[in-house]
Amino acid sequence: MKNLRLRLSPEIAGEHRLLLKHFRLRHCPDGVPLRIKTDDSLGEEGYRIDAAPEGITVGAGGPRARFYAMATLCQIIARSGAGACGLPAFQLRDFPALPFRGFMLDVSRGAVPTLAALQDLILRLALLKFNHLSLYIEDTLALEQLSPAGQKKSMLSKAEIRQAVQFARQVHLDVFPSLQSLCHLRQLLRQAPWRRFAQADNPDCVDASSQEATAFIQRFTAEIAETFDSPLINIGMDECEKGPAADLYFDHFLAMHRFFKARGKRVLVWGDMFLKHPNFIKKIPDDVTVLNWDYFSENPEGFRKQIAPFKLHQRQQILCPTTWSWAKFIPAGYKSGPNIEAACTAAWREKLRGVMLTSWGDDGNEYLPDGIAFALFQAGYWNWSARAPSPAAFGIWAGGNPDPDLYHLFTFLGQIDKPLPYSHRYYLYEDPIFAPFSGQGDVKEIINRYDKGAAYLAKRSRNDSPHSRYFHFAESLLRTVAAKVRLSHDWQRDDSDSARHRAGEQCRRLQAALEKLKEEYAAHWRAAYKHEGLFAVLGKLSLIQERLRFLERILEDRPLHAHYRQARDATASAQPYMTVNFQEIFDQ
Repeated sequence: MKNLRLRLSPEIAGEHRLLLKHFRLRHCPDGVPLRIKTDDSLGEEGYRIDAAPEGITVGAGGPRARFYAMATLCQIIARSGAGACGLPAFQLRDFPALPFRGFMLDVSRGAVPTLAALQDLILRLALLKFNHLSLYIEDTLALEQLSPAGQKKSMLSKAEIRQAVQFARQVHLDVFPSLQSLCHLRQLLRQAPWRRFAQADNPDCVDASSQEATAFIQRFTAEIAETFDSPLINIGMDECEKGPAADLYFDHFLAMHRFFKARGKRVLVWGDMFLKHPNFIKKIPDDVTVLNWDYFSENPEGFRKQIAPFKLHQRQQILCPTTWSWAKFIPAGYKSGPNIEAACTAAWREKLRGVMLTSWGDDGNEYLPDGIAFALFQAGYWNWSARAPSPAAFGIWAGGNPDPDLYHLFTFLGQIDKPLPYSHRYYLYEDPIFAPFSGQGDVKEIINRYDKGAAYLAKRSRNDSPHSRYFHFAESLLRTVAAKVRLSHDWQRDDSDSARHRAGEQCRRLQAALEKLKEEYAAHWRAAYKHEGLFAVLGKLSLIQERLRFLERILEDRPLHAHYRQARDATASAQPYMTVNFQEIFDQ
């Protein structure tokens, strides 16, 4: 990009300094002149670009449109691989398919991003023309109401949130909180001062029948909301099947709505409980937006069935697909891709307000930031243009290079678990002695799938890619999973001395591979996240290593070997989840 040359006015250079820095563009007195004009006919976000040898003219309706126009122009220049003087003449008119284009990041399940990582995400979202980012916060914001004992070691401070919000404002992206005001509050309600506010038969849920408990959760969520300057707030209230009765649920929702409306906020709420109790839909206040989530539909028709009840009563709604990243190291792209396309297509066809992609971190939030890059790109592309993304465009956004290899690598990696009954994470964490998950499938197919996946990554990934370290980690992960599944089924097939010796060697090699995997993973984690949460993942891998050391003892003792072979046969038909609780195993 050294040859890129544009003649920029001080006003343009100042307004778009973040973009220019990101794309390594700078003002050059003898470059092609760039002019930006106001064109109100294009709307708040629409723009046009007219490029000719004598200069480039941008028309835009407002500040956000100017930013989007410059982002597009910078990416076109990067894709051309030449200086601005070498750009072909072109005319472009662009505007969004959907007005609300959001992404929600879970920062409450272990992976709390550093401020630098959060700012990097914000800029990359803005390049995709997302206009909203929501941070899902249960108990990971350092609040005055939380005692030091109740605060986690790794939390986002109010100062960090404000800095992130200020940074996002520069790229015209609104940041708002997604909270919980009823259920999913076990971490908060387990603290001594607040236990009395929990529902008697459900420690995850606030006692909605108690005015004191309602007042507490209002104070708690208000302190979080005040840290953001967005007019929006998501009050949550999803998955409350074990929460209060339907009437009490709706009364609590109305109380939270009144509370935040009085403070100038526009309320969003998850829609699943209203779909379970559709008689309340018509009573939802007109100024509330329903977040209508469905993570399994892979065609627009699946979403349309969920849209219909809210549309019947003319309630605003935003569709929410997902990255399919929870409980995985490598997100399931083969599920998220169709889910994102279906949501965006349905929202566009039904003329809904928009789409908010969600990225959840249930059960440890083990995926790394690179893992969701492809899903973010897909959602951004579909939200803005209502069409499928191109490999070259993904390369520009994710790697600064129009080479389609990056697109194909991420696509391949997202398919890695597709033909198998369980994901790589289940095979990695399963007990190596009893193998409850891999024991249910075709062992050779599982091993071949991950061995071939690792070989493909080793052959195709390039060291000059900004994602090369991630692909190297994925390669190590897949090789380790394949080796572990192989050992889990080799150790009990033959009780001869030579076979048990070979299995013992496999045990030791696998322990070393796991140690290397832990080191690689920790390096990735520390580059993007605060330290808390990392120890939980490393602890799980250490428990596997401990279990492998015990398997070594089994292999060294013929009677013990025979005993565990029989025990494995006896438990082959047991429920697979029976042997996943490693802590319980070692407590015995």
